[in-house]
Amino acid sequence: VCLALLLTAFQNHAVSGSYTTMPYQIHERDYGVAPLFVFGSPKNPRIEQQGQVPAIVSEYHHGWSLDCYQNRSGWRGWLVGWGLAWQTVFQFWGLGLALLPLVTLLFWGRTRVGRAAIVAIGLQLMASAAVCWVYPHYLSPIVAWLTLAAVLGLRHLPNGWNKAAQSLAWGLIGMHVLLLWGTTMHTRRNAENDDWAHRRLSIAQQLAALPGKHLVLVHYADQHNVHEEWVYNLADLEESRVLWARGERSVWREQLSQHYSAERCIWELRVDEGLPPKLLSRPGESPSASELTADSWASSTGLASHP
Repeated sequence: VCLALLLTAFQNHAVSGSYTTMPYQIHERDYGVAPLFVFGSPKNPRIEQQGQVPAIVSEYHHGWSLDCYQNRSGWRGWLVGWGLAWQTVFQFWGLGLALLPLVTLLFWGRTRVGRAAIVAIGLQLMASAAVCWVYPHYLSPIVAWLTLAAVLGLRHLPNGWNKAAQSLAWGLIGMHVLLLWGTTMHTRRNAENDDWAHRRLSIAQQLAALPGKHLVLVHYADQHNVHEEWVYNLADLEESRVLWARGERSVWREQLSQHYSAERCIWELRVDEGLPPKLLSRPGESPSASELTADSWASSTGLASHP
């Protein structure tokens, strides 16, 4: 636990400059509208105080995010969240190993370790229910307890069970294995179909292979899918060969241009204007831009310069 806390502190410092300030806190301060917990109140983020909120950002935080909070706020929402947490555990844990500990609960639940597991799982689910959103990774602290419950359930299979009951239990385990295999194949197939991620990787590799450093200003259309996020960077921003930033806000775009024009070639990427995405250079802002936007190079890479 101490090692995990130490690594987390170093990660916080690398991203936010503070050992105790998490990157998520900065994101919520600058962009978040809905509170994290069902007992909180909506916020006025810094980006709205500065004006020029991109449409895609406003739609996400004032739409889906705020709707989730409004549907889950208060004590009633907390009770709903508790039910959702149990449902998430059951679905994510798998049909076989989720049912087995429940079937054998009367046997292993009376042991000291079993009671501790039940209490730990219950407390974690109660705490997770206070968050406006319930996802499997939010419940990760109880994975060890869930595994322990499954092991205790398996240990009680041979004791006092007839052959029919044992066959049913092993059938549930086999079903879990098949579901796990099917889920893995489905996830892999979806990953292969994430064309936008492959396009981003291709552009990043092409730019990294060029001389000098680069800044990519990403422009989204109003109908852009918020889950297809092109803008993310390594922790060391100044030393990264390729930086990604959003370019919808004119003030923010000009500030970035002024700060990086002397040391980076600046590009503008419009990801929703046809395929492949249009990556346009800004020749007047980098001494090496004319070299990077030669017609032969542009035709070979699919990148183009401003008209």
